[in-house]
Amino acid sequence: MIRLIVFIIGIVLMYFITTFGIWVSVGYFILFAVIFGFIVYRHSKLHKLKQKLSNLKKINEDEIAALHGNFENFDAGEEFISPDNHYTDDLDIFGNGSLFQYLNRSSTISGKAKLAHNLLEQVLDPEVILKKQQAVQELAKKPEWRQNFQLIGLNTSEKKEDIDDVKNWLEKTPLINKQKAKIIVFVINLITFCLFVLSIFNVFPSIIFILYVIFIPFSILGIYFKRINLIHAQLGKKTELFIKYSDLIRLIEEELFESEYLKDLKHKSSIDQMQASGIIKKLSKISMAFNQRLNMVAGLLLNIFSLWDLIQYLRLENWKAKHKSKLLLWFDVMAEFDALSSLACFHFNHPEYCFPQPSQTELSIIAGDMGHPLIHQHKRINNDYKIEGSGHFTIITGANMAGKSTFLRTLGTNMILASTGAPVCAKSFEWNPVPIFTSIRTRDSLFKNESYFFAELKRLKSLIEQLQSGNPMFIILDEILKGTNSKDKQTGSMHLIEQLIRLKASGIIATHDLVLGKLAETYPENIENMRFEVEFENDELVFDYKLKGGISQNMNATFLMKKMGITM
Repeated sequence: MIRLIVFIIGIVLMYFITTFGIWVSVGYFILFAVIFGFIVYRHSKLHKLKQKLSNLKKINEDEIAALHGNFENFDAGEEFISPDNHYTDDLDIFGNGSLFQYLNRSSTISGKAKLAHNLLEQVLDPEVILKKQQAVQELAKKPEWRQNFQLIGLNTSEKKEDIDDVKNWLEKTPLINKQKAKIIVFVINLITFCLFVLSIFNVFPSIIFILYVIFIPFSILGIYFKRINLIHAQLGKKTELFIKYSDLIRLIEEELFESEYLKDLKHKSSIDQMQASGIIKKLSKISMAFNQRLNMVAGLLLNIFSLWDLIQYLRLENWKAKHKSKLLLWFDVMAEFDALSSLACFHFNHPEYCFPQPSQTELSIIAGDMGHPLIHQHKRINNDYKIEGSGHFTIITGANMAGKSTFLRTLGTNMILASTGAPVCAKSFEWNPVPIFTSIRTRDSLFKNESYFFAELKRLKSLIEQLQSGNPMFIILDEILKGTNSKDKQTGSMHLIEQLIRLKASGIIATHDLVLGKLAETYPENIENMRFEVEFENDELVFDYKLKGGISQNMNATFLMKKMGITM
């Protein structure tokens, strides 16, 4: 409104000022332009501040909603669901309502991919895990820094294809011979300048200069037109992306970090030398200059008088020659900070969660008051759990809905969290970092013409092969051989458990088959029976979801069927 009022007043006064002569009019016009320009600048600055505060408000509203159990506003990472990684499906690592969605606060495509990779590929080196834990703890203490990182990301959208284009440009040989382009630009621009000067002083008729600039520069650019278009498609429209990445890296450059992992990230990539953000900012300026070709008038004039497109191409190639080896490394460091910030936010939101301690005992887990992080604390029932040494198994029996499968997912999910350097949902957690193997959900496949039972057998065969090759593994199985009859299921399950013990594996197995609990009599040093029990009170089922010792005593399938009128 102020801008509109000033403009109207300025035009009205201009009418009267013109009566005072040309110099007064010129002075008034300059003053008016300065005042109007300042108001436009101020409006633009306020608009950006408003956008920043709106995004900041949304970030905090989303966090508050997540603390109340609603985290659907965050990206679920469905593109990372992989049929080749069974635990991601069994443990709900990706997809709606997943662990990834609960953790994800990434502001870049590469940061999101890095977080997904950390959940897909377990880190098993205790030293690396401990260093990551320190990094997560340090970033958790920097909520303003982390939210500024998110803010910059929210201001500029990006697509996976953007980074792919940049990588292709870095890896491919130049589409135009650089030395030849330099010579052409120098010679043609020198001739253009000379003809222009000579035509001004009437040494040559102006028509010669006009005909020259119409035909010669355009003819040369026409030769390279398709190749220039390809280069521009790769980099020309990446200006905002480069500005975003430059700003994110500047945040990393300017912040002092104390943890060894974060300091190493900065040092190894030379980001600590406070130059990376400026170098990437320069690339954004070249990209912006390249985009002038999209302006019909400016692009036409710039190319006629200076072969603008070829000049920008040379600038890009010179930049690439100097910084090609570092750019992707800087992007990777930025992605790592982005992924760690997500884990730091998780720690900030749940300071009561503990950081797990690596154990020297092979295939061991000692967890105190452990729960599932995706179950709200007001509904979550926590349990203690302990297993130590190779060749040891816990067999959990219990009624339907008593909590067996949830406990398996609780243990597996916390083991995955532990491998990322994040805290786990427990009061204490000590474990030996080993790969986990899960078989909780098994799906048949019409496309592959596989039955449910055959799909499960393939998964178990893969498990045996890995164990036979000497790879230590913690195994989480839910209801072995679900796709066959009771007798086969029982016999096959017992033989499988015996083979797993011989192969020195360890793990946890949930089952409805109480007979499996008798294996503890044959292998008292290797098998421990645990149970989730159900009680019947006033013709109702009561679940306490607490893990107890022994074999389950009560089953509830018939009771539930009668309750729902399915049987009499």
